[in-house]
Order: sequence, then C-alpha cells, then structure tokens
Amino acid sequence: MKQMLVLGLFLVGAAVQAEPAYVAECRKAAVKKLGLQAQARGYVLDKSSVRVTEIDDRFYNPFKYVWFAGQASNGKEEITLQKLTQKNILSSQPCF
Repeated sequence: MKQMLVLGLFLVGAAVQAEPAYVAECRKAAVKKLGLQAQARGYVLDKSSVRVTEIDDRFYNPFKYVWFAGQASNGKEEITLQKLTQKNILSSQPCF
C-alpha cells in the first residue's frame, strides 16, 4: 500500500512538471508581445527572463491559455511585464 502511494505521488509530480507541447510555440508569441509592450514604454525586454506564470489547460476547451511574465529595464529601473497567449489545439493557426 505504501509503495502504491509513493508511486502515485511520483506520477502526479511528473505530470505537473511537464509543459504541454504548445507552450514552446506560445513562448515565441509571448516574447514578441512582451518586447512590443516594453518598447512602447521605453524599456528593453530581457528575453532570458520570460517565464510561464500560469497555464489554463482545461480538457474540454480546445483553446489553451498560457500567461507569461518577463523583466524589462530602461537603464534606471526594472519592471515586470505580463502577457496572455492563446492556442487553439484543433487548428493549425499559430499561437497568438
């Protein structure tokens, strides 16, 4: 019984850590969106700081939503920017 509990916890942990395949595609869209947002404010986005903050991956919804955040700087201060991306997994349309 104890072994089954440990195995179950391991499998749940592995499932939580794996990112869905569309996240890499959405990351490209997020870097572009965050870069434009930073530029509009007079900042420069640190592309290496862009990270996933939330994934809405409900089973029955073909639209998957991924939130990203990244750091931008203007030389004097650093701010955190956030953007939402969306992917329809039933379509060949790219993430936007």
